[in-house]
Amino acid sequence: YILQKFIQDKVRFTDYILGFVLAMAASAIVFGLERLTIERFSNINSVLILAVLISAILLGKGPAILTAIVCTLLYDWLLVPPFFTTTNGYD
Repeated sequence: YILQKFIQDKVRFTDYILGFVLAMAASAIVFGLERLTIERFSNINSVLILAVLISAILLGKGPAILTAIVCTLLYDWLLVPPFFTTTNGYD
């Protein structure tokens, strides 16, 4: 019965939009905390992991994967030097 429900469980398009919005909101919180404080937090990415966890519990597997991908890309874009690029700065 559980496997049958898992296979038949349909994810709506709005769930993917909510997952994307959740990733953007978590990234905005992380970016704001990182810029407003002088010292760098070592575990600031826990907020992003929490966003993926919430997405997985409330929205399903597909939106959680989308949330994880968006959070990873935004983490690299916003918080890894050199900032606002997807390169790592090594030649």
